[in-house]
Amino acid sequence: MGVVTRLDMALKLLAFGYGPVPIRDKRPLVKWRDYHLFRKVEEQDVREWWREHPDASIALLTGWQYDLVVIDTDTAEAETWAAAFLPPTPRMVVTRRGFHRYYRHPGLEVRSRGHQLIPGVIVDVKGDRAQCTAPGSVHPSGHVYRATRHWDFADRVPLLPPAVTRIACVHEAPPPREHKQFPEHDSLTRFRQYLAKHPLPPIGSGSDRATFNAAVFASTVDCAEEAFVAEVCQRFGFDERWVRYKWRAAQRYARTA
Repeated sequence: MGVVTRLDMALKLLAFGYGPVPIRDKRPLVKWRDYHLFRKVEEQDVREWWREHPDASIALLTGWQYDLVVIDTDTAEAETWAAAFLPPTPRMVVTRRGFHRYYRHPGLEVRSRGHQLIPGVIVDVKGDRAQCTAPGSVHPSGHVYRATRHWDFADRVPLLPPAVTRIACVHEAPPPREHKQFPEHDSLTRFRQYLAKHPLPPIGSGSDRATFNAAVFASTVDCAEEAFVAEVCQRFGFDERWVRYKWRAAQRYARTA
């Protein structure tokens, strides 16, 4: 059997549906945020990145687009709690100070940060728009991240458990307050006028913010979700799941702003 390269590892992780990106000393070597928002990591990307950085370690993008949330326990208290209360998952990675536990994304926005689940116990949740170090990678200290067992395509990875989603996720917003009415035009017509007046810039140059602003505008004039998603996807070719995600986030923003 030949030597397993970092490229081989990255391609295997890609085959599991994950989004591998090259890192060195935990610092990304590519602009990876677009691969959360506008497109997914593809084989061509992986081959190009590791052709340029053959010895780079690997990070995996987390969030809804890759159906991945990682629970990182880096204290004894956090690991004790996780071992007792989190469901077992076949995909675990030994880190320098604890473990990464892999779960499927729950479909709600998962805030990526440290969360206090009970007094004195904080776990790091890597959810939407985040990344985690993958097995086979090397920590700046020299520690090698390794899986606790062989990963198989038939693995049944559990959904992020309620013990975490109750605290780490953004749940449905309360019923909306009464919106302003615009009798001169129906809301979809006004939304189309807004898009015509505020064309989106090229991807990577502010499209995310422009679409978010459009979503906030749409939510304030009661534009229906399906109408908004169809209009933006048709005009700009964005991924439907991403547009729907942004629209719902914008509704929460508009109701609390």
